[in-house]
Amino acid sequence: MPTIHRVQLRLCCASFVLWLLAQGSKGSFKAGKANVATVSPGLFACQQVSFATPFHGGQEVTVLASLGRSIKSPTRGNGGAIWVESVDQSGFKTCILEYSDGSNNTAEVNWIATQSAPSGGKRGSISFGDWATGTQCKIINFQQPFQSPPVILVTPSHQTPERPQDAMAVWIEDSRKDSFKICLKESKIFDVVHKDIEVNWMAYTEANFDNFTLTESLVFTNNTQQDNYAFCQKVNFTSPFFAPPVVVLTPKRIYRNVTSPGSECDAMTAWVEVNITLFLFF
Repeated sequence: MPTIHRVQLRLCCASFVLWLLAQGSKGSFKAGKANVATVSPGLFACQQVSFATPFHGGQEVTVLASLGRSIKSPTRGNGGAIWVESVDQSGFKTCILEYSDGSNNTAEVNWIATQSAPSGGKRGSISFGDWATGTQCKIINFQQPFQSPPVILVTPSHQTPERPQDAMAVWIEDSRKDSFKICLKESKIFDVVHKDIEVNWMAYTEANFDNFTLTESLVFTNNTQQDNYAFCQKVNFTSPFFAPPVVVLTPKRIYRNVTSPGSECDAMTAWVEVNITLFLFF
């Protein structure tokens, strides 16, 4: 059984889902890492990723990705926005826009690519249309509900390439058996009209593959100003990997014993450092 970590909550929390895979391919899934070196000014960069073996058939390829650091950062709070572009059966492009002072060329993208969801799972994408500023949220309704609230991973997919002005913080809320909410918030306010942004998503309750480990959630409180409102926890694997695994995660906001103050105030990003420590930044 996966290990679940819990802490005492005061106002709200954010839980994480992690996809931990050895790099390579397994059935209809591929996984890997890409080093992306951003430069100043702007701290923006993209990297082309080619699959070692391409996908086949007419099914659409879904790519899900999250941000990592190849070394431990001495300063907390340096998260970033991540997205994918130009996805096809041979590969894709991934882009990041780092916040604050950046990571000094230690940023890496952890990714998985698939043509199908795990057995019993679902996948899809939703378009956010054109919008000007602030936060946008949309609800995904499952055609068939799950037996319990599923694990959900999401990643923005830009249809217009290399537009750092469309960089977004992305998270989920209100995860239920029959629906969930995806929220986006622009990295810089009034940073032109945002358009042609889709969000890829995958939902599942079980996933059984070789070289696969799943930790259902980690819970963080947001009741301290320490480390620039960045919160971290160390994750110990129940069984060691022979090489650093791919770690893909999505932040989820949960409100307990309080009324939600509204998604527009709740942007957050998440990343993993040296495959040991998970960080959440509000």
